[in-house]
Amino acid sequence: MAQAATRNTAVDTELNLEILEFNIKIKKFILEKWQKQWSTSHHGQFYRKVEPRVSLDIKYEHSSRYKEVTLTRLRLGKCWVNEYLARINAVYSDRCRSCKISSETVEHFILLCPCSDLCKTVLSACRLMNVSPEIGKVLSTGKILDIIFNNLSRKI
Repeated sequence: MAQAATRNTAVDTELNLEILEFNIKIKKFILEKWQKQWSTSHHGQFYRKVEPRVSLDIKYEHSSRYKEVTLTRLRLGKCWVNEYLARINAVYSDRCRSCKISSETVEHFILLCPCSDLCKTVLSACRLMNVSPEIGKVLSTGKILDIIFNNLSRKI
């Protein structure tokens, strides 16, 4: 029978997928659909720089709840920087507290403010670790997140 089967040009026995294989296919389909929606959505533009790919993985986790919440807020762009506070009408101006020139966005707060010691420290760490000083890379690198947290001079 086995030798006769090798001469067949088509498979005449249908093999069904097992439940585990169905689950894998379903998960893949859902993630692909979710990725398409995430990539084209108008919402979450800042966070998309940090996490461009969707996944079911935990994005940031730490044993200190305070540290985890603080850094997650920075990664989401929903923290106490004046750009966000002005958007929710909690402050009158979105100007940076340090340089008073630019809008105080998360990116400005961490990387761009010329008057900030935090920015200097983060940029120095990026050079030492060969990490591109882009907000998405900085907020995705664990060691740099630790440096940011340890050098925060105010509540975020």
